[in-house]
Amino acid sequence: MVRLLVFAAVLLGAVPAPQTLVVDLDADHHPDTVVLTQTQAPPQIEITVTYGNPHWRPERFIFTVDPGREDAVCTLPVSLRREGAHDFIVVDNRCDSLHFRWNPKTRHVEWWRL
Repeated sequence: MVRLLVFAAVLLGAVPAPQTLVVDLDADHHPDTVVLTQTQAPPQIEITVTYGNPHWRPERFIFTVDPGREDAVCTLPVSLRREGAHDFIVVDNRCDSLHFRWNPKTRHVEWWRL
């Protein structure tokens, strides 16, 4: 039911369609998939990273919309872009981008804002 509501909202133009990026984040020669979804109620974005290596569990990041916080995006809509060979960024064109990169020591994706 939830997927049907999201699909209807995308068709009506209420929320942008999910964005997908295929990149080898962990440099294991297996393509990994990053999916960005955006919602208006509540205003937030969700980033899901699914690894091509079956030994890694998917990771999920949720960011609210709040221009006064460093751990949020400033506005919607946002866009997902590749940055380098193994990185990606989320851009809202109002604040600094959110940067994401695989950390081989922790074996997780880490994020930061410059």
